[in-house]
Amino acid sequence: MSIPHDKDLPSRLDGIVRAVRARHLDRIAAGYAVTAWVVVQAASIVVPNFDVSAQAVRAIIIFLLLGFPATLTGAWFAAPHVSPHVAAAHARKKPSRAGYALFATCTVVLVAVAVDLSLLLSRASPAVHAQGLPANPAPPKNSIAVLPFANMSGDPKKEYFSDGIAEELLDDLSGMSQLRVAARTSSFAFRNSTDSIKEIARLLSVRSVLEGSVRESGQHLRISVELIDAATGYRLWSSIYDHDLTDILVVQEDIARAITAALTRQFIPSGAHLPAARTINAEAYRAYLLGKHQLEPRTTEGTQAALASFRTTVSLAPDFADGFAALADANIVLADKMPERSDLIPAAETATNTALRLDPNNVGALSAHLDISLHKLDWRGAIGDSRKLEQAAPNSVKVLHEMFRFFTLMAFPDLALAAARGASRLDPLSFADRFNMASILLHDARFPEAIEAGKAALALRPHHAVALAIVCTAAANAGQAGLAAATYAELSQLKPDVGAHSEDDTARPLCAFAIAIAQHRTRDAHRIVDGLADGFPRSGISAYSLAQKYAIAGDFDKADSWFGRSYDDREFSLFVLPGDKLVPSAFRDTPEYRALLARPLFRDWQGAHDQLASSLAGG
Repeated sequence: MSIPHDKDLPSRLDGIVRAVRARHLDRIAAGYAVTAWVVVQAASIVVPNFDVSAQAVRAIIIFLLLGFPATLTGAWFAAPHVSPHVAAAHARKKPSRAGYALFATCTVVLVAVAVDLSLLLSRASPAVHAQGLPANPAPPKNSIAVLPFANMSGDPKKEYFSDGIAEELLDDLSGMSQLRVAARTSSFAFRNSTDSIKEIARLLSVRSVLEGSVRESGQHLRISVELIDAATGYRLWSSIYDHDLTDILVVQEDIARAITAALTRQFIPSGAHLPAARTINAEAYRAYLLGKHQLEPRTTEGTQAALASFRTTVSLAPDFADGFAALADANIVLADKMPERSDLIPAAETATNTALRLDPNNVGALSAHLDISLHKLDWRGAIGDSRKLEQAAPNSVKVLHEMFRFFTLMAFPDLALAAARGASRLDPLSFADRFNMASILLHDARFPEAIEAGKAALALRPHHAVALAIVCTAAANAGQAGLAAATYAELSQLKPDVGAHSEDDTARPLCAFAIAIAQHRTRDAHRIVDGLADGFPRSGISAYSLAQKYAIAGDFDKADSWFGRSYDDREFSLFVLPGDKLVPSAFRDTPEYRALLARPLFRDWQGAHDQLASSLAGG
């Protein structure tokens, strides 16, 4: 059936176009769109600065969307249905009072509708938050960040001193079970920052922020501190301390007690997780703060310098538990870097025992004792150490780091992951915690989660080679070939294709190995791992990792040989084997694997593992 008047359609369309142009609807639409865009952009920038709800911006957007068809409709009917010339003349006439009234009425109606729709949408948003999307709960009132103290001494070389006092105070507060304290890595990232206190608190997820300054002049010390409620901007507490440097321990204890009382409204009894309030030799304390500054980067040279500083501390202050704990820590760090030094762990054990004799609840000494037990493969001793450490400071990021390592080596991946997540909440800008999460998730074969954790780590430290290798390996195992290839390309740009000399240098070949396995290119996978094995031990890869890769590639004989090498070298990493899901089940079914687990070191480990499992099951 033919459409009636079908030949008249072109002329009708031409008439509509002429009418639109006569009423200037094309110009009105374009002008409205540009104006609306400018208004929305301005609102999105200005409104948040006045702490106004997001509903305001939402209401503006809805009003402008509803106003667009209303404006075009009003413009159509406002102009008379005459020729373009007459319409243009009419457009220049002054609107009547009735027109103004109609315009105002329409505007009010549109505003009311926009506000109602905005409120309706806001009521729907909690359902989204309940699904784990962007809800950002307010931090607890007892949460605090300690910013680096300003150095007012006039000598830039004394910055380590003001930083050190702030860090010591942070450690004291972390020992308070009543408080949740942001870790040093995150809070010290805001040194010389132009961000407001409110913004810093938001980024660190804390309610209060402590600022301060230190002026050191000879033996005299002035410390000014101010505790600010970031939610209101009000000062909760402030004080100025003028003392001799010998009284620094007393001052730190006074500050810690005052802050805890201000945040919790509870006064802390004397001696509760705080160093004894006694005087200390001024030079001993300077050496102690300098040693902590030297140790912080964890380099070999810095650690050796820190050892010398801590030895000065304990010789001048033989009753200072923190000095002996720091000396133990430096010895352990250097032992990890120089395993050929057989004197370092015994020296660390001596210093640790002295610190615990002076202060049985010293968190640094308890942490060192756990490290020493793990170095000695004393698994049952490590279980006891971990319990004491958790009881001493359950909210300390240092304790959570130690618990991550302990649970990883004891093959409890879920508890290791919980410790890493807890540490990341206290240290939101820490690369290490997200890296730890990615690593444990990879070895637990939770590949999509490992990818996300690895990306989070890389957001904090872009182009980190080992983190890229984790993402690449997880992507290859998860079937995300594109991501694995892109990560390999990024690794290829970091370093030239030369032999491996450190762990970072093994990242690219390990990524290539994972891709080759995923693509069933077994011969290429063997070639890659053979190249790493030829460079052992200078290649930076452990015997355990080589054994794992040979097992994945299906060469069980070489896997067994390298697992035996790892056992003989008493590598820590060997004891993650029972829980390492990257090692194929086919290898676990071999007599060689069962024979490895029957050897004395593994029997001791298994007994401790079962003891811990029973203890955890019983609460």
